[in-house]
Amino acid sequence: MQKYSLDLTPSFDFSLLSISTQVPDYTMCIELNRLLDIDLECDAPLDFQEKGMSAPLFFSCFSFHDEYDQSDYFLLSNTSNNSVSMKKKEGSTLSLFDETEQEHVKRLLVPELPQGNFLFLLRAENHTKNIYIIQNKIKTLTFVGAVQTIEVETLSSKKNLIL
Repeated sequence: MQKYSLDLTPSFDFSLLSISTQVPDYTMCIELNRLLDIDLECDAPLDFQEKGMSAPLFFSCFSFHDEYDQSDYFLLSNTSNNSVSMKKKEGSTLSLFDETEQEHVKRLLVPELPQGNFLFLLRAENHTKNIYIIQNKIKTLTFVGAVQTIEVETLSSKKNLIL
């Protein structure tokens, strides 16, 4: 019997911003809608599960598709909304007060960006030019600490950004 394999190479043809702020996701969404004149709406959260996790982690997701420009905008939370129990790694010892071999964890969607609370993703024909305009607009928000353009190809966890 012949075996077939599917060679799927994901496309990372988008621009990415890391946004550091302490505001909740809905506030960030409202301000981006106002600032960029778009209409981000709440989507089903992204779910992500690793081996040993009792349940998936959820990351809030907001999106908007601009029919006129054929552009897609996404606002993703970089920190999980929930914590889940996970088996402790091999070799870790239990203390006298540990009841189980489980620990509760919250994770980052892109661990290489621990300072970024949100990720703003732009998929458009001229995304490399437009992302700098958007970055400069986001910098004007008083509650934003930092905005940084990220080279997607350099991220080892870029597969987590396939939407």
